[in-house]
Amino acid sequence: MSISGSQQTYAPSLGIGTTLGFVFHTRDPNANDTGPGFSLYQGWVNTLTKAIWYLEGFTASNGAINAQWRAIGPVVVKTVAPTSGDYLYPIGQAWVDEDSNNYYVLVNVTNSLATWINLTSGSGTVDTLTGNSGGAVSPDGAGNIDVVGDGVSILIAGNPGSNTLTASATGSNTTMPAFLARLNATVTNVTGDSTAYTLICNTEDYDQTSSYDTTTGIFTAPKTGKYSFSVGCTVGNVTGSDFLSYNLYMVTSTRNMSLVASRLSGLQDDSTLQFGANGTIQLDLTSGDTAQVVVQVGGDTKTISVIGDPSVGWTFFSGSLLA
Repeated sequence: MSISGSQQTYAPSLGIGTTLGFVFHTRDPNANDTGPGFSLYQGWVNTLTKAIWYLEGFTASNGAINAQWRAIGPVVVKTVAPTSGDYLYPIGQAWVDEDSNNYYVLVNVTNSLATWINLTSGSGTVDTLTGNSGGAVSPDGAGNIDVVGDGVSILIAGNPGSNTLTASATGSNTTMPAFLARLNATVTNVTGDSTAYTLICNTEDYDQTSSYDTTTGIFTAPKTGKYSFSVGCTVGNVTGSDFLSYNLYMVTSTRNMSLVASRLSGLQDDSTLQFGANGTIQLDLTSGDTAQVVVQVGGDTKTISVIGDPSVGWTFFSGSLLA
């Protein structure tokens, strides 16, 4: 079915022109649709999709004449989604995929490659994401840009079921290095003669990253950052001298740091006498660095005990990542 292209009409300011002929088919035109009788700007209507096309030009290849058609209709309705090969449409062309109920629009054509974006339910294509530093990040081959936190100060949790990302400014408690360990029983005759004794707090209340070893007393930093440590140590069986030194310090992979340094005098010669001290310190640690606590008592024989109890934290070691 066709409408003749030989009718005459008057166009304002342009004089006499030709009313374009239209052909009506149940498909879109292709390069082989060169006639018969088609001339430039021939019209074509797809009666199924309601798409409107016009003949833009002719090209010759290996002795064959090919037609160049371009769509001008408001909406293309098909049972498939558009691809980059669907470039013979004007910018802004709408396309509906009836099978998936998705709605697309043509936003760019470069070198015969079309860029369509899916506007269904607010979806679309993100060109780039730009952070505070490092420049713009483009999607990968699948069109994805991964948003991740460092797992320490920021945690990003994705929920594909609800299409949401949830950011936690302080991360998840279960991923933050933090521990508290106590000595659950007294250890006897470990110092007094200036022997340096490593505290081994053998009972953990918690250790969220399993970074403290209850058999060696060593904490190993699982992440690089600033850590805060608190230590308490109570010694007993203080006898035999009127003048004792008490030193409590941290030993790390890079340095030793004093927590408590005391000189004790005028003590009674009493096996029930106890002395306790505690300290807090902040340290920069690199992932893999270690930290442990040492107590050193001098001025007596090696008869000084470190006091522990299963229900009372006389001696303890705790730490957590600050940032």
